[in-house]
Amino acid sequence: MVEKKVDPYMIDVVALNQMKNDMSLASSGLICPKRNKSISKPCKVCDYIQSQVWAKQYPEKHPARNWAAQKGAKATFFLNVVFPEKPTEVKVLEMGSKAGSQIFDGVNNLGWTDITHPKKNMGREMMVTKGKKDGYPFYTISPDLNKADWEVKKPTLASAFNLTNIISMIQDEELTEENHLKVSTMKDGETLRFRILPHWDDGAGNTNFMTVAWRHWGVSQAQIDGDEGLNWQKVELSPDDNVKAPFDATTKPEEVKDSVPDKAETKPKDKRPRCFGNATYYDPEDKDCTPVNCAFVDECLAKIGG
Repeated sequence: MVEKKVDPYMIDVVALNQMKNDMSLASSGLICPKRNKSISKPCKVCDYIQSQVWAKQYPEKHPARNWAAQKGAKATFFLNVVFPEKPTEVKVLEMGSKAGSQIFDGVNNLGWTDITHPKKNMGREMMVTKGKKDGYPFYTISPDLNKADWEVKKPTLASAFNLTNIISMIQDEELTEENHLKVSTMKDGETLRFRILPHWDDGAGNTNFMTVAWRHWGVSQAQIDGDEGLNWQKVELSPDDNVKAPFDATTKPEEVKDSVPDKAETKPKDKRPRCFGNATYYDPEDKDCTPVNCAFVDECLAKIGG
């Protein structure tokens, strides 16, 4: 029987999905010791959210659910990439879970198995565009339909970062402006083109071209370790919250009603962006999250505990 030759630069769909499963079993935010499988230690923030929020089955728009969504661990994806303008300079590209999921879906459902191939006329350039969706920042990722007309050289491939160590890289502040780029720093409407490098060599047979880190935002290390308590009821509600406070753990869903302000007290509608107060969308390096482009940054930070 003739053994089928496998091109090592084509993406192994089975291996990719195993990585996705590992991630699901298992920002600068604080590393979550529970969701990151390489650590697999208790996280008191995750435990509190599970037992005191999700287990209580609060209704939609309840302050407890909003609080949990802000404080819960969030996934961020990391890849080795090079840009057409500097094809020999490897950078770590960081993107949120929705953008990273588009790559998973593309490989699985749209045949993007050649997007990490480094050879000329074999691999492809990728494009990421920053825009808005339902008022929130949204990143669209897709490959160029034409094969790349340039090659990523072997010395460049050899200089790829060992992203198996991404957690220690984050904690040791090894990601700098020189070697690291977050898509959240893009301008609205901007498009970046890049080549994704194939799997890096970690000395242990790594086959992944992308990795993930789970981090918490708006909490302290002491709260993660259990040395400081948590209480979602201390959250300060903004005028945009359309549920009444305070609530306690005994509040029943049928007791929760939308707050309807008296007409005489109705204030003119402000121009807060829809991402206001949502830690999922706050990024200190995002140009949209600076006082120059958003007049509500200080209020937003106060709400999410930044």
